[in-house]
Amino acid sequence: MNRSIEITLTIIGGLFYVFLVGMYMKAIDKAYAESNSMGGLLEGGTIGFGMMGIAIIIGVLGFVWFKGDKKAKTASMMLIIFAAVSLFITQGGTFVGAFFYFAAGILGMVRKPKSS
Repeated sequence: MNRSIEITLTIIGGLFYVFLVGMYMKAIDKAYAESNSMGGLLEGGTIGFGMMGIAIIIGVLGFVWFKGDKKAKTASMMLIIFAAVSLFITQGGTFVGAFFYFAAGILGMVRKPKSS
């Protein structure tokens, strides 16, 4: 089965995750620039780099699993769960990336192979 839509949405979602998490980290840096507390800056950087790394890994795994049509259901569940968890952790800061991952996950779950 051709899963080019899921692959495209996964790639776009991964790119948005990297971009939006970078903006999230910059916002935290700006918020804590006025205070002398480094706790928030370090926490935001740790969460940000962790989210970027996980988003890239999940995007690559989803791409590979959708490309070979090997584990489409597993890739779909992984994308949906990560989208939900990242929205909760960043308090909606990664909405666009999560939307693309969620859409790719839903499409991967509901698409059936063509019967001949």
